[in-house]
Amino acid sequence: MLATSLAYQSHQQKALMTSIVSEQTLDKASNYFDSLNMLMLTGTISQRNTLREKMLSHKGIDDARVIRGDAITRFFGPGNPEQSPQDTIDQRALDGETIVETFEADAGKVGGCAADESQQRLSRH
Repeated sequence: MLATSLAYQSHQQKALMTSIVSEQTLDKASNYFDSLNMLMLTGTISQRNTLREKMLSHKGIDDARVIRGDAITRFFGPGNPEQSPQDTIDQRALDGETIVETFEADAGKVGGCAADESQQRLSRH
């Protein structure tokens, strides 16, 4: 009975941790996109690389990108190299899907990746 109880508690703790990481990742991605929108509205979008570098300086953030879809690429050009789709997660986001995937990171930590139809992507561990 004790082993079953411990196994259940362990499963519940992992599920809670996964949920927290997923929500925090989505929140950070949303904040990044909101900040980019403010740069556009204030005419300072040329500083987007500074914002990206600031996001990447946060502990646990491995990648932060806004992915350009075909219509934006046709109108504004290809943009920076990190703005093109790089994998199936990027393509799924461009197709309108919201994706939150969690994974085991170094030292047993839980990591997450969020991408959504607003064509932003944030990876963290």
